Formats: sequence, structure tokens, C-alpha cells
Amino acid sequence: MAWASKRRALRGAAMAAVLGAGVAVGVLVGAATTTVASGAPVAYKVVTKDVTVGSGSSRVVDLTCPKGLVPTGGGAHYQTGGFSEVSSDAYVAGSDVDPSGRGWASALIVTPAQGSSSFTVNVVCADI
Repeated sequence: MAWASKRRALRGAAMAAVLGAGVAVGVLVGAATTTVASGAPVAYKVVTKDVTVGSGSSRVVDLTCPKGLVPTGGGAHYQTGGFSEVSSDAYVAGSDVDPSGRGWASALIVTPAQGSSSFTVNVVCADI
């Protein structure tokens, strides 16, 4: 199976795990094994962290994969515990593999017009 196809399969399975399990306060590490189209079992973990960004502030949150696993995807969203309406005053400015290649970094922005705001950040890590 091509790397891109394997990555999409992992990302879909991981998001299903995140959405099915809900989000806990603090750091949540979920583990699962799924089978991709090639038939090979793939172990993965989803590392999640809830953070608060103060009014008129920005913050970069970098979550690192556990030893032996590599990041295959990740992201962040405004409001913990679920998705909310889009806000132009509290948002994710960027989200990508971190510079070390061992985790996922997300840049979070809250303008002065918005009070302190909650975000959820996650990284999907796999043994590939």
C-alpha cells in the first residue's frame, strides 16, 4: 500500500477513536490497533491535550509522540469537549509536524476582543 493511502487509513481510524472516546481534561493517550488494506496490523496512539489561551495572547502547543512512534497526523480546534462555531477572535493559526519530526505543533491565537479561550490539540502517532 502506498504511504499516502496508509496515512489516510491511519488518520481516519484515529479520528474515529478520538470522536468515539470523547475528550478528557488534561492529556489523554488512547491506544488501538487497526488493520489497513494491506492486512498488516498498525498500532497507533492519540495524544490529546486541552489548553487555555488568555485574551490577547498566542500559544504554540507541541505534543510529542511516545518513544518508538511517529506522528502521522494531528490538529487543534477551538473549544474543548467538542467542536464549536468558527470564531474570528479565537482560532488555530497553523498546525503541522513539529520541527523535530517527533510530534505535532499547533499555533493558537486569541485576540483582545475575545476572553480566555479553550482549545483541544492532538497528535496521532503510529508504529510504522
